[in-house]
Amino acid sequence: MKNIKNKKLIMIISIIVGAIVLVLGTSYALYTLNVTKNSDFKVKVGKLELTITDTESEDRVVINDALPTPTTDALADTGYNFTITNTGTIDAAYTVYLDELTLENQGRAKMSNEYIKVNLSPQSSVNLNNTALLSSFTNGALTTGTLAAGQSVSYTLRVWIDYNADNGAQNKYFASRIRVDSTQEKALTD
Repeated sequence: MKNIKNKKLIMIISIIVGAIVLVLGTSYALYTLNVTKNSDFKVKVGKLELTITDTESEDRVVINDALPTPTTDALADTGYNFTITNTGTIDAAYTVYLDELTLENQGRAKMSNEYIKVNLSPQSSVNLNNTALLSSFTNGALTTGTLAAGQSVSYTLRVWIDYNADNGAQNKYFASRIRVDSTQEKALTD
């Protein structure tokens, strides 16, 4: 009899723990989002809402038949401009990634990211300290930040072949796309 009561108690505790894990997992999923830029893209999950806008017609950065470029020349380029806006009602922590893409029917090999230099700077200035080889960034994570509700941040991304690249970069292409991951910054009070 005592053994049956213990089994029922264990089963009830297991159901309660399972329900708690399900609720917590669902709550986390509701307030975590991943945005890949695609022309004025907006994602709204609960009270966390993030919008990415840009002025580019292409939603990816492709290097094809380019020559190695000195950093000073690359930084003089207009680059790829985009803005991240927190249009939700809670603060959002975000990470900007540069994801590598493989293009179909390219007719050539993809260039290694060890030849690719990137610079991500606020649009109002060029920050030379934000320049590095793409291979030096962990999983392509270029920057992180926090946006309060209603706040925006604008960036310019420049991508080029490192001036010191060897022949391994010849007759290859490199393609990438901006991705922004975001999570709620503060606990909900509603």
